[in-house]
Parts: sequence; C-alpha cells; structure tokens
Amino acid sequence: MAPARKGLHLFHCYIVPLEHLSAFTEADAELLAELDLWKRSLVRMLRACRSRKVPSYECVFVETVVRIDRLPHTIIECIPLPVAHAGDVGMYVHKAISEEGEVWGTNPKVTDTRGKRLHNCIPKGFPYIHFEWDRTNERTSSASGRGDTAATPAVGGLAHVIEDDKRFKRDFGRQVIGGILGLDKLQLKGGAEDRSELTERVKKFRGFFSPGYDWTQYLE
Repeated sequence: MAPARKGLHLFHCYIVPLEHLSAFTEADAELLAELDLWKRSLVRMLRACRSRKVPSYECVFVETVVRIDRLPHTIIECIPLPVAHAGDVGMYVHKAISEEGEVWGTNPKVTDTRGKRLHNCIPKGFPYIHFEWDRTNERTSSASGRGDTAATPAVGGLAHVIEDDKRFKRDFGRQVIGGILGLDKLQLKGGAEDRSELTERVKKFRGFFSPGYDWTQYLE
C-alpha cells in the first residue's frame, strides 16, 4: 500500500494486514510467517536498487501502535535507507527516545528485539513503536523468497513501550529515519500527493516489484 502523503523514497510503502489487527503483537503464527515473506521480498528488491550515488538500499520497518482502545488498524511502514546508513539506525532510535521519551513517559527503556518475536518482547495490549532493519541473516535461498518461514529472522530491532500514547507523535518513526537522511522539516512533513502522482508512483513500484520479488506469484 502506498502512503497517503509523499514518502521519503519512491518505494516508501506500507504493509497492511487484510483482516483487522490493532497490533502485530496480536498476530498468529501464520500471519507472522506471511509478514516475513513480504519483508524479505521488499528487502531483496531494495538491495537490488542502485543509482550512481547509492550502491544499495536497506529497508527499515516501523510499526507504531497507539490508542488501542479505539481499535486502530495497524500498518508497518517500510522506508528505504541507503545501505551506508543502515548501521546508524540503532543509535538514532536510542538518541531520539532518550531525548523525547519524557514527553510521553517516565521510562525511556528500549528493548532489543533481535532474533525474537515481538510478542515475546512487548505485552499484548500495550502501545509501542518498533523499528526493525538489517535482515542480513535470513535464509532465503529460493527465487520465491520463501526460505525457512518458521525461523525467527536474526535482524536488528528495537522496541519501546509508550506510556502516554495520547501525547506520542504518530510520525515519530518517520522523523527518526528522516533525521538519518538529513531531511528538513518540510521534507519530513510531506504533502498529500495528487492522484496522478500517486498513480505514477504505484505504477513504478509494481513495475519493479512484481517481476521478480512478489512472492505471491509462486503460490500454487
């Protein structure tokens, strides 16, 4: 799914569960396995993206869960990041939460989710933000990107429980990644795209993703 406002990259997109789900801490094993397939496919695609200035991209996945009492429909934001900056994500997340965390809570604790399922790190029903990146150790050998769907990927990941989610900025994750990219406030805010711009962006995304990275092509 394409973001409603301008993304931080042409291939900035969302993973959205079809059935209603307020947080991926509530997801069952089958849905988590499918989620891994989508993430793997996006990572493979972005690592194949090259330009004169950027040899490859990594993908940062950000899930922000707030106001669970209102039964929101969760999304995972997928933000491309030049591979040279991938090692900076953890530092920026720690720094941003330590500096701004007191606005929405008294405990700026950040939980390392590397090699763990999120529901083993964050209690069900709690609001949180989760960053995941650097999926370098996944076993994805087949062209379909299926690999071993039962295994928990050994990836970089940090989660933070939000104590006062009414005061939490929903675009906090976007701001953190924008800070790594050195974007100004206007670029971070992003404006709504008109229909023609959005249609063209979706067309380009599908043209790159569908031929070799869409795992659903391989379903029997």
